[in-house]
Amino acid sequence: MTAFHLSINQKDLKNSNFAILVGDPNRCQLLAQEFNQHIFIAYNREFCIYLAKYKNSYITIASTGIGGPSTAICIEELAMLGVKKFLRIGTTGAIASCVKVGDIIITEGSVRLDGTSLSYAPLSYPAVSDSLMNSKLSFNLDKLKLKHHLGITASTDSFYRGQERYDNYNKYILPKLKDSLKMWRNLNVLNFEMESSSLLTLARSMGLKAACITSVILNRFDTESKADITKLDLIIDNIKNIIEEIA
Repeated sequence: MTAFHLSINQKDLKNSNFAILVGDPNRCQLLAQEFNQHIFIAYNREFCIYLAKYKNSYITIASTGIGGPSTAICIEELAMLGVKKFLRIGTTGAIASCVKVGDIIITEGSVRLDGTSLSYAPLSYPAVSDSLMNSKLSFNLDKLKLKHHLGITASTDSFYRGQERYDNYNKYILPKLKDSLKMWRNLNVLNFEMESSSLLTLARSMGLKAACITSVILNRFDTESKADITKLDLIIDNIKNIIEEIA
């Protein structure tokens, strides 16, 4: 069986059951290069796939593109090929005042503001990450002295209007979305991003395991412009230590 969109088959993955997911295809090669043995598998549309040797097994490194629909395709097809555990690594905009640029957020659960996850479970179904994966991620980040927060993420399909960004083309926000940023802050949501609700809903509903860590590139209390400071490079540089006992 060759995956419809990923253009790979089960033999290509060499019995890999763990995948690191990134949004940007360019990050796949950067991650793969952190492992002594790695090979390029395929690149079709937004899906770039590498395989990396880790200890005595293989890790799949795959890009999902932006948002829930393509993330769901990637998870579905990798699961069909034998992958059972997923870790998303990406960037995010913080909305909580306690979170600073350069911090890392471990998503415990996501507010389901997307549409993709509704194809898998009703809105009352929670989008929650695997608690054991989160515990080990937090432990490993502590060892690396990388400041991080565990909490709730708001996950949307829309980068501009859905996250109440007024730096959009015509400066218009639907009435139902006005003051939504303030509401999520008051409900102690830490950040906005665009993939975690799909990832976590799919994984839980399909009997898979998943977690999500993101590097904060701006805090919207201060600005709508992303900063040059980010821990994403440090996450990539330390990926083998971060996934210790998780992969």
